[in-house]
Amino acid sequence: MVLAPNNNAFMICNQGVANGFGAMFFNIRDPAFTQKNEPIKREGSLHIAVIVGSVIFLGCLVVGAVGFTSFLTTSSAAIIIVISYLIYIGLSIFCSDLRNYISNMKPNAQYEQTYNKMVLGRGFFVFWIECYHYVTVRTKKGTSRRKVVTHTAREIYHPVASFDESGPVGSIVDIKEYIFVHYLKRYYFTDDASQDRFIAAFNNFVHRNTRDAYQDYSHTFDIEGYEEFTAFSVLGEGGRSRATFYIFTLLGLGLPYAYIFERYVARYDVGLLKRLTV
Repeated sequence: MVLAPNNNAFMICNQGVANGFGAMFFNIRDPAFTQKNEPIKREGSLHIAVIVGSVIFLGCLVVGAVGFTSFLTTSSAAIIIVISYLIYIGLSIFCSDLRNYISNMKPNAQYEQTYNKMVLGRGFFVFWIECYHYVTVRTKKGTSRRKVVTHTAREIYHPVASFDESGPVGSIVDIKEYIFVHYLKRYYFTDDASQDRFIAAFNNFVHRNTRDAYQDYSHTFDIEGYEEFTAFSVLGEGGRSRATFYIFTLLGLGLPYAYIFERYVARYDVGLLKRLTV
């Protein structure tokens, strides 16, 4: 059966291919000489999510306390404070990159080992699609549209060959107690024929799984053994750091903790580059 081209899928695929190259700061080099994959030092985090969560919680705490003595009932004041606290917890824990790093803390001695594991990992893609339609629901306030998902599919797509071109990683020499490394994954295709075959495979996946009036779909590049956020320290013991992070955050002190902890952190980006043949 010959499938008609899906222009939307083709466009998404092309955008993904273009984004695959990413920043050229790592290892796009003259093949005449060998160049190390040097880590790029980054500025410290401003912890915007923690700031927003703390401001919301503090503001509602003041409103609840003042309102309780004048214009709010006990239950209303409690509801305002509890809801703002939950928002603060969500932003300070689940939207904070500190949690991502200290949850994956290793000894400094494992820096090269961690990188080499991802260098050896093969690159692959994850195809995803969700099919749905809308129904009109009548309520006391009128009518509204509700999304009804009828089909989802996920598929792992492995290229024929994956070659690593990241190069040997440069060492990190820093006086800070904690080194936060953000590993960035990028790819490119060996030739135009490989790129065309990949786009055709994604298009075919979308056609095979189109089951309803509307579809959302995407493809994501990944690497076997990939660890996006990794923290390194002398001892590599993350248990105490995790416990301290959660205790201070739950006590409403997530913002001062984040800024104090940031003083002991140095942040770096390290790139990973795969050449794919399809």
